[in-house]
Amino acid sequence: PYVVDYQTFVGQAAPIDFASLVRGDMLKRGDNFAQIRVNLVGKGERSVESHEIVQKLYDQLAPVRARFPSTFIKLFETPPGPPVRAQVMAELVKDMEEVARPGVILLNYTNPMAGVCYGLGRLSDVPYVGLCQGVQTTLDLISGYVDVPKAEIDYLCAGINHMAWFLRLEHEGKDLYPLFKANCEKPEYYVNEKVRIETMRHFGYFVTESTPHMSEYVPYFRKRPDLLEQYHLDYRSPSAEAPQHRRWESEERFGDEAARKAAQEGPSNEYASRIIHSIETNTLYRFNGNVANDGLIMNLEPGCCVEVPCMTDATGIRPCAIGELPPQLAGLNQSNVVVQRLVAEAVLERDLEKAFMATALD
Repeated sequence: PYVVDYQTFVGQAAPIDFASLVRGDMLKRGDNFAQIRVNLVGKGERSVESHEIVQKLYDQLAPVRARFPSTFIKLFETPPGPPVRAQVMAELVKDMEEVARPGVILLNYTNPMAGVCYGLGRLSDVPYVGLCQGVQTTLDLISGYVDVPKAEIDYLCAGINHMAWFLRLEHEGKDLYPLFKANCEKPEYYVNEKVRIETMRHFGYFVTESTPHMSEYVPYFRKRPDLLEQYHLDYRSPSAEAPQHRRWESEERFGDEAARKAAQEGPSNEYASRIIHSIETNTLYRFNGNVANDGLIMNLEPGCCVEVPCMTDATGIRPCAIGELPPQLAGLNQSNVVVQRLVAEAVLERDLEKAFMATALD
């Protein structure tokens, strides 16, 4: 009474949906491979949850497994719509362990970046690096504030994702921080980045994340309505409406004309294509990546996710050790690292109590 219909596919996988794409079903084919896709009635029309049906079916297949011990039977419960991010990443690294050649690197753009990367390090030995746009876009802002081309700025940036710090800013051997800080005090500059500039005033260094986001990671700017108004911050709450498509998903972003325009624009700020080019051509490339803290930042928790300079070529990705952050910066970072750790452990250990504590601490 629970089944609407089913489809059988022999020798190849069923048509790709989002969840099967994550599982890598498109790579699976052969005379010894088959899939049965079962569609259930809506949950309002049945008295049991779908996972209960799957569990019961798994038990009923025990005689088949006993009769054919070399047969490998998997049951996947595919929810309507995209699966949750934790499920996506867990399935993805499992598939990489099975089908990817040794040394293949997972380039992760999935947020929450630090929590996901912390979990990846605990879940698998698959090499990974988390990629974000914070360093590149902040360097664009700094370049404009000091009127120096971005390519000519020598910088060192490290910390954690969405809270990395520009520890050094130089041009032709000259420290750019005095000029940058002086310009940030001008009203026409200050008004654009109030939270980041206030943070720099009090802690000495400029941070990678934008003013709205940075205001959420520290306890100073959202305590009262007057502070929200003073720093031009909005209340942020989950929307009851369905998520909207991003601009790059819209129809006008696809097709021959869009491809032609993209080719004319040249490479973007994104790291991924440049990392792939570096590895395939054995060309040295430097970028900021999110990796496990294996002695890279000494005064942050070992094993947490840190964002540090990385070098890459055909040998892979090599994070650079920073030593210690200035203690005030490490203190701000560590307050977020604890939340990230609790989030990752809550997912990996299926611990609701840790999920609650992460939320309360955040």
